[in-house]
Amino acid sequence: MTPEKRFTISRGFVIRAALAAVVVVITMHAARFLPGAGGAETPADDRGRPGDALRAGASALRIQRARCNDKAAALADPANGVWKAAKPLSILLNTTPRIYVTDKVSQSAPPALVRCADASDGTAFLLTWKDATKDQPVVSRSSPAGRGARLRVVHSDATDRFYDTAAVMVPIDRNSAANPCIQMGEKGGPVNIYFWNAVRGPAVMSASGRGTTARTGKSFPARATYTNGEWKVTFVLPKLPNGSPVAFAVWDGSKGQRGGLKYFSLWHTLR
Repeated sequence: MTPEKRFTISRGFVIRAALAAVVVVITMHAARFLPGAGGAETPADDRGRPGDALRAGASALRIQRARCNDKAAALADPANGVWKAAKPLSILLNTTPRIYVTDKVSQSAPPALVRCADASDGTAFLLTWKDATKDQPVVSRSSPAGRGARLRVVHSDATDRFYDTAAVMVPIDRNSAANPCIQMGEKGGPVNIYFWNAVRGPAVMSASGRGTTARTGKSFPARATYTNGEWKVTFVLPKLPNGSPVAFAVWDGSKGQRGGLKYFSLWHTLR
């Protein structure tokens, strides 16, 4: 046999061996995902449900809540001793893009902490964040017009006046396979928003996506303090079970934030 012939056979053997090795590797890798591979078939529940990846991300952001014997309404006081016992969690706030060309370019989001406490009749949150300005202007009441008087609408010149605000958002359906969209929920995934405004106070709103926010006519216990460049706002909600997703948002009035222009968190999970 000539050297050229031996070389041709050796090269063909190497090519066939390499192809066989690739087939073996692919087969072994695919076998890991076949039913019954490596023993009994994996139950459907253990393989996960749609949205489990989202829940896994939320589960990594866990809020540990303190327990107390007080009624939930008592937790509206930021000075309540339970808040010293509640473990604070630093939450990462994200900045929404500018909505209007006249919007100010927001700086980085402020540091924020959240604490949670459970009472027999409710779940309360204490949200704390840094804010160099207290945007809580006094709004004057308009005087009622006399009988037969003509009304003339005059647009305000204070177009740059907005209020500091904060909110806690929870899904209405907490048994869904996946959390609703973080942008005010979605169709088929509505949310309740416990909204506190530095001027108007607390109000409960509902939404099913951007542009759908509506007042429910309900309120909730809340209280706010501003000291040394820091807001502390309490939110007292109906009792939330373990595993409930919650999200948070704050608005800085001095930066022109309002509506969808705000600082917001991802979904967190109560434990």
